[in-house]
Amino acid sequence: TTQSARFRDAAPVGCAFGAKLALMNVGLAGSSTAVHVALQATDVLWTAAFAWCVCDERIASWSAALALLGVGAGAGCVAWGQRLER
Repeated sequence: TTQSARFRDAAPVGCAFGAKLALMNVGLAGSSTAVHVALQATDVLWTAAFAWCVCDERIASWSAALALLGVGAGAGCVAWGQRLER
């Protein structure tokens, strides 16, 4: 595969991911750090969703399960940290 074909395939998802990250960082000013971290834990899900919708990319079910496990672990860590702060 040529470099331009790789770029063509990755550019839409990369741009969507970058825009989402920029919006989240702007939104950090209006939300708590815990909310921001919880949203950041969903990065892998947003990336997979855009890849599926825009590039018609499919992932293996074990990869999807690991992504969900990672999001759950991230949310659990945030919840645990909030519990310890109180």
